[in-house]
Amino acid sequence: MAAQLSLFEGYNDTYLSIPDKYVNNENIFKIPSDNFVISRDNYGKTLSTYGDIEWDFSPYTSESLEGTIFKFNKFSNNSIILKEIKWIMFLLIVFAEGRGGTGYSVQTLRNYFRASLTPLFEYATIEALTLNELLSSANQIKKYIVRYCTNNQRVRTLSSLLSFLTRLNNKITGINYFENSEINNILVKLSIVLRAKHNQTAIIPSKILSESIKQRWEQINDIESNLDNLLNFIKEYLSSEYFAIPPASFATHKRSNNKKAIVWDDALKKFELADYFKRYSVKNRSSFQGFVKNIQGTCKHLLHAYSGMRNGEVLSMKINCLEMVKGRDTLRLIGTTTKLESGKKQAKWVTTDKISRVINILSKINKVIATHYHIDFKEMPLFLTTSLLVANKKDINMSRLHIKKFSQESHSLPLNSFVNHQLIRQITKKIASI
Repeated sequence: MAAQLSLFEGYNDTYLSIPDKYVNNENIFKIPSDNFVISRDNYGKTLSTYGDIEWDFSPYTSESLEGTIFKFNKFSNNSIILKEIKWIMFLLIVFAEGRGGTGYSVQTLRNYFRASLTPLFEYATIEALTLNELLSSANQIKKYIVRYCTNNQRVRTLSSLLSFLTRLNNKITGINYFENSEINNILVKLSIVLRAKHNQTAIIPSKILSESIKQRWEQINDIESNLDNLLNFIKEYLSSEYFAIPPASFATHKRSNNKKAIVWDDALKKFELADYFKRYSVKNRSSFQGFVKNIQGTCKHLLHAYSGMRNGEVLSMKINCLEMVKGRDTLRLIGTTTKLESGKKQAKWVTTDKISRVINILSKINKVIATHYHIDFKEMPLFLTTSLLVANKKDINMSRLHIKKFSQESHSLPLNSFVNHQLIRQITKKIASI
């Protein structure tokens, strides 16, 4: 009997982002057509189809964009395995069940893609096998385990993948895998051995953590003292590509009677930002874009410290993410999570009222950008991509407003030498003990 199955049910922010429904017949092996829509953005625009070389699942998770695009180009030199990997990924999206009986989250699917399907592809390519041939042979699976299951994540995802294939009818999957108790026992024992070898990450000493947070608040004070001038600088920065340009470029524009041209040093004097920018080595338009991202990183650091939110949860927050708690000096931060319940759900985190200062800085910067691009301010993500800091940028992809990638190590205002030296010493000691 045919049935229509939904993809990413429970992970959709709006009904417009729902992918095509998969029509399943238990007795028929059917791969979707290349134009089957795998994902849509929150405005209903098609992001990915089955035949695409990349599948973009960013609408179905609160995580940053980097880990939500599944790239199949690495498999393109083997068309047979490429077809098999796409089909296995599709089966996992449609039939696998996570917490609460809903489908797998994008994060879980990414684990299968990176820790299982990618190394399986590498092994099969070396051995001149298809994935079907590999998974149909107990001996080949054992060889793969010995050579490629070098960490617990690979062991876990392989074990889960084999269990998943066992539960499905081989006529549906087209993969001739049969459960093997010997392989199951090998994976269980290997997992125990690898867990025993795994070392926990060292806890950051409280003195270093305290000093780090103290310095972050000092940086917030500094930002607030210069915020009005900074916002006015951003307005003019966005309005003209000839604002705050190098002296060499200024000479060229002066000869052409371009009255909008303002050299970098004069721009800083105009908005009284010379000393502030000097402290953070902001020397030109290019480094200014990175500076704004570092401000975001410093704000993000404090949001983590005062809420316990994970990376994707912080990046999921919108402008209107603050909720007042009546009669208390506390606030709630509103975001989305996939950790505790099935699907992507709204969640709230208790925090201190001091965090409103951090939200205020990010909101004011975003409002300048929203006004310039005529974007609905209320619908903006709190962490806005700094790629919008380009004068006269015309093409705005509304589904790409959120930040794409955030490295807390490299994207934040620098801490002083005490914190940095102490952390380096701690990390060095940890590596030496391994």
